[in-house]
Amino acid sequence: MDTKFLVWNCQGCAHRYLREYMREFSLNMIALLETRVSGLKADWVVRKTRFEYSHRIEARGYSGGIWLLWNEPFVVDIVSNNIQFLHVEIKDMGLLDSFFLMMVYGSPRQHFRRGLREQLGDS
Repeated sequence: MDTKFLVWNCQGCAHRYLREYMREFSLNMIALLETRVSGLKADWVVRKTRFEYSHRIEARGYSGGIWLLWNEPFVVDIVSNNIQFLHVEIKDMGLLDSFFLMMVYGSPRQHFRRGLREQLGDS
């Protein structure tokens, strides 16, 4: 089985291109940064993607948001997460192999970004 994985700074996950990419490439896993959506609307968007599993860091207002969506054969363990990053271990049960992935969305607001490097080093 081919593994197809997309990481995308989508600048708004309600974009029609998301559905088109998923349909065209038959993705197994997708990481979305700067989703700009949270709460009930985020729940709706995730359901529409038809991925079996997901982990979300909610957007704050119209800024930020990190989502990881996946299907089997992947198993995802959350190593660490924060409003600005998500660090995970991804296990491919088909290959009995694993790798680490860190997705970072540095806030455009300096006071939120302060300390991000130290937090990344700790995770």
